[in-house]
Amino acid sequence: MICSVECFVRFIKEPPCRGTAQLGILSFSMAQFQGGRPGAIGTEDREFLQLTSLNLSEAQKTQRATYLQPGVVVQLHQNIQGGFKKGERYRVTQDATGEPQLTPLSGGPAKPIPYQHPDRFEAYAEKKLGLSVGDKIRFSLGGSSNDKQQRRISNGRVDEIAGFDKQGNLRLKSGMTVAKDYGHLALGYVVTSHSAQGKDERHVIAAMGSESLPAINARQLYVTASRGREDITLYVDNKAAVVQAIQNAGRQLSATELVGSAAVQRASQQRRQLRSHLRLIERAREWWRARVGGRDATPQRRQIPIHYQPAPHLGRS
Repeated sequence: MICSVECFVRFIKEPPCRGTAQLGILSFSMAQFQGGRPGAIGTEDREFLQLTSLNLSEAQKTQRATYLQPGVVVQLHQNIQGGFKKGERYRVTQDATGEPQLTPLSGGPAKPIPYQHPDRFEAYAEKKLGLSVGDKIRFSLGGSSNDKQQRRISNGRVDEIAGFDKQGNLRLKSGMTVAKDYGHLALGYVVTSHSAQGKDERHVIAAMGSESLPAINARQLYVTASRGREDITLYVDNKAAVVQAIQNAGRQLSATELVGSAAVQRASQQRRQLRSHLRLIERAREWWRARVGGRDATPQRRQIPIHYQPAPHLGRS
C-alpha cells in the first residue's frame, strides 16, 4: 500500500518489494491508447450520435473560418434573439454563396450564425459511436434521462448499457433510459485521474503522455496510483521525462507567495517599461541634436503670449 507521496516517488525509483502493488513504467505509442475499446461485448452493435467538444474560445466562435470545417454541430445553452432557444441543436451547412449557416437538426429553415453571442452556444464535432449491450459509457455533458422520472445525469457519470427499447433509446444498468440522440456520450473504459477520484478498481492501467507533462506531478501520480486496489500499470511514451516531472511535489502556492510573485513580476515589468522610455527619450535627444546642428541643442519652449483681461465687476444690478 502506498501511504504517502514521498513513499510513492521512492517506490517508482527503486525495485518494488514483494507484497507491494507492482508499477510498470514502459514505453509505448499513445495511439495505442486512443479510442481503445475491449471489443463488442454484446452481439448487437448500434451506432449513436456522438458530439465531441471542439473547445473553441469565444474569439474563435466569432470567426467565419471556424465553421467551414465539416461535421460541426452547434448547441445553445442560452436563448438568443432571432428564434434561438436553449437546448436547440443546429448543423452547420452552407448556402448557395458558400456562407456558413445553421440548419436545425429537428428540421426547419436555416438561420444565420449568431457571431455576436459566442458565450451562448458551444460547437461540437459530429461523429458516430458504436455501442452494444454491456458497454460502459461516460457522459461528457450533464442532462436528464428520457423516462418518467426525468432523473438528472451528471457530467462525467459512468454507467453500463443493459439494453435498448423499441425506439432505440439506451437502457442503462442503473435503471435510467437515455435518448438515442443524447449525443454527449463516450466510452467509459478510460477516464482522467481527476474524474477517477473516489473510485477504485482491482486492476488499473494508467497512461501519461508527453503532452500532459505540465499537469504531471507527484500528487497527481499518487491520485492515479491509489485507484488500484491490487496493482496498477503505468504506460508512458517518455520514461525519463515523466520521472523528471513527478519530482515536482505539486505544492500549491500560498496567498502570500502568490502576492509576492505577482509583485515581483509587476516590478520587473515597470523596470522594463522605464528602460524603454529612457531609450526613447535618448533617441529623441539625438534626433534633435542632429537637426539643430551647431546651435544650442537644448529644445526651446515656444513662448505663448498671454493677454491679461480684468474680470468684469460682479456687483448688484
